[in-house]
Amino acid sequence: MATKLGKLSASILIDNPTRPRYGPNDPITGRLILRYNPATALFKKDPITADLFGPLRINVVLVGQIRIKIRRDRDLPTHHGGTLFAVPFHVYDGPFKGVVNTDYSFPFEARFPAIGDGGGSLPPTFASHFSDYPDVVDVAVLYHMGAKVEMPGIDIKVTVPEGNNAPQVRYDIPRPPLSFITDNTSVFSQRDRVQNEYLLPESLRPSGFKAKAKAVFSSSQFPVFAFEVFCTDQKHIHPGQRLTFNVRIIRNDKASSSTDGDFFPTMTLEGFKADVKSSTVVDASSRIIGSSQCYDSKTVQSLTCQTKFPIEFRKEWSADITTGPVMNHTTSFEHVKTSRTYKLKVSLSFKIANKSIKVVKECPVVMLPPPLDIGVQDLKIEEPPPPIEAGPSGTRDDDEDVDAPPPTYEEAGSSKLLKSG
Repeated sequence: MATKLGKLSASILIDNPTRPRYGPNDPITGRLILRYNPATALFKKDPITADLFGPLRINVVLVGQIRIKIRRDRDLPTHHGGTLFAVPFHVYDGPFKGVVNTDYSFPFEARFPAIGDGGGSLPPTFASHFSDYPDVVDVAVLYHMGAKVEMPGIDIKVTVPEGNNAPQVRYDIPRPPLSFITDNTSVFSQRDRVQNEYLLPESLRPSGFKAKAKAVFSSSQFPVFAFEVFCTDQKHIHPGQRLTFNVRIIRNDKASSSTDGDFFPTMTLEGFKADVKSSTVVDASSRIIGSSQCYDSKTVQSLTCQTKFPIEFRKEWSADITTGPVMNHTTSFEHVKTSRTYKLKVSLSFKIANKSIKVVKECPVVMLPPPLDIGVQDLKIEEPPPPIEAGPSGTRDDDEDVDAPPPTYEEAGSSKLLKSG
C-alpha cells in the first residue's frame, strides 16, 4: 500500500508566561513543540504515513504591534496601528527524523530589542477601551511569539502559531533601583488665612444673638492667623508601594496680626484623599473625518488611607499619612501612536479656628515597575477593577479583531531589526 507524508504542526510553550519581561536584558525562554501528524485523505481511507527524513530549519519570531481601532457611531471602524518590530531568533538548523504521532521539543531563547523599528523605546504591554464621544476606541500594545518551520526541498504542510493564535509575551520597561523610588519626593504648598472670633480668647468672643450678628459684618476687626500648608508629593510610584505624605503647617508671622509667634489656634486635619488619575492619548491623524487624537482621562484608583482622622496638630504642627498599596497599573509611556501618563490628586481637609480649609493639588507622577531590590512575589499587588462603560457608545463587537494579524515571516524579513540578540 502506498505511503504518504504526514503534516507538521508547531506549538510554543513559554516559561513563566504571565511574568513580564523587563527590558531587553530579561530573556524569553521556552520550547517549540513540533509534532509529526499522520497523513489524511478526504474521500478514502487514510493512507499509511511514512517516516519523515530531511533538513529542518526552525526560527521563533517575536513580533510587537500597536493595535488601534476607532469606531464612530454606525460607521465602519478605522485602524490606526502599526508594527513595532518583527525579529526572528534561530532555534534549530540540521537533520531531522520524524516518527508519526511523536512530539519533538526544541528549546529557544529570545530577547526584546532595545528600540522599535521607528527608533523609539518600546511601550509596555497595554490595553484600553474607552469612549471619547462620538468615538469608541480600542487600543492595545501586544507582543506575540510566532514561528517559522521549514524543510528545504521537501513538500510538506506545516502549521505554525501566528496572529492571535501565537502566545503573548508581556513586556515592561527595565526595573529601576530602589533608591530611584525612595529618593523622589517633592513638596507643594498653599497659603491661606483665617480671620474670625475664634482667634480671640474665649472670654472676649461675641456672645448672644446681637453680638454674633454684629460680628458677621465686622469680621475685619478680628485677629488674623496667616499660614502656609506644605505637603510632600511623589515623583515616581510603583505597584505594591504604600505612599507616605508629610503635612506641615507654618505660621506666616508677617501676615498674621498677633505678635506672639508661638500662638496657634485649634487646628485639626479632618481628612485626606489621594487619587491616581490616568490620561490616555491615541493617535488618529490618518483618518479623514474626526479629530487627530482621542483622549481618555479617569481616576484608576483611590488610595485607601491607613491613618485615622481627625489628627490634632500640636507643638510640632506636622503629621504623617500612610496609604494602602498602589494597584497594578500600566507603566507610564509615550509613543507616537499612543501614550499613558498619570497624575496624583491630593486633597487635604483642615479645620482651623473652626473654619474649614481645603487644599487640593494635582501633581504629575511617573508609574514605574517594581524596583530591583524588591521581590515582585513579596508584593501584594492587586489588579484594578475593570472600567465600567455607560451608554450605547460603550458597546463593542467582541468578535471583531482590533486590527490586522501580525505580519508573516516573509513580511518580518523586511524589518530593519531582523537579527538576533
